[in-house]
Amino acid sequence: MDLWIEGDGRTKQFRTRAEHSDMLAGTGDGRLDLSITFFDIDKPMAIKAPPTKDTTPLADDAQDR
Repeated sequence: MDLWIEGDGRTKQFRTRAEHSDMLAGTGDGRLDLSITFFDIDKPMAIKAPPTKDTTPLADDAQDR
């Protein structure tokens, strides 16, 4: 994992990489390369979750592939 820290000590960004077989045994070949960047920390925002019918648990989706 790579981690970027700002001058105020807060995480600005992180990146993680892994082989799929490291996460879920038997899922085949493939790689995960995930980066997340944080913007506007401590600023108010509104988030509305999508309807349940429009979502899939991540583990279920990974097993289907």
